[in-house]
Amino acid sequence: MHLDALVYLAWNIRTGQAASQVSREQFEGFHRVLRQAEEYAARAVDLAPDDDPNPWVAQIGIAMGLGWSHERFGELWTELTKRDPYHWAAHTRALQYWCEKWRGSHELMHGFIDDAIAAAPAGSLLAPIKLEAFHEQFVRDDESLVAWESPEVGAALDTALADLAAADPDHPRIRYARGWLAYALTRAERHTEALEQFRALGQYIPQPFTTRRDPRQFFIDVRIDAVKGAVAAAGPDA
Repeated sequence: MHLDALVYLAWNIRTGQAASQVSREQFEGFHRVLRQAEEYAARAVDLAPDDDPNPWVAQIGIAMGLGWSHERFGELWTELTKRDPYHWAAHTRALQYWCEKWRGSHELMHGFIDDAIAAAPAGSLLAPIKLEAFHEQFVRDDESLVAWESPEVGAALDTALADLAAADPDHPRIRYARGWLAYALTRAERHTEALEQFRALGQYIPQPFTTRRDPRQFFIDVRIDAVKGAVAAAGPDA
């Protein structure tokens, strides 16, 4: 718990701003606290049961912030997945490590999540994480919404929908999956399918909408796009 708290504190000190918006004092505090967390990580590993992946999951945030090499991160990942190969939170955090804005590239990020999805059982809800990977890529490359209509995204959407259909309805990450599907299906102009996800979400606002300054308004705007698109697709006699 202390390890988790230190990692959480470090990232709060840094804030979620771009590096150019983070002060030298914030960076110094960020790195200082992460180095303290690194020391506690060894103790957490020693104290935890052999099958507990959590001390390893917590270290992903340290690896990102302190710039661990790919080799060192690979050793961490081996230990983590040996204990829980389909740990959902570990995969979403590792996606950030492998993305271009942190320690990887588009190719490494997509390769990582593609391998994970291929190995995971149906219903793991790892497949919707691929949609987050596309978002990371498109935002970084400043691509237009047309990118969401590509065959690659279409295939990822189909895989994510199948993963959702196979998942336990009480899966704790079900709303994450629906949120990314609602967003990506709307961007891909598959409005009727997107509207199904919005209806299932009701008033709950998950990622990716929570990443905006006004999550509620962004959620409403995208949902309106889905409704308008679904109505247009149904035609005047619907």
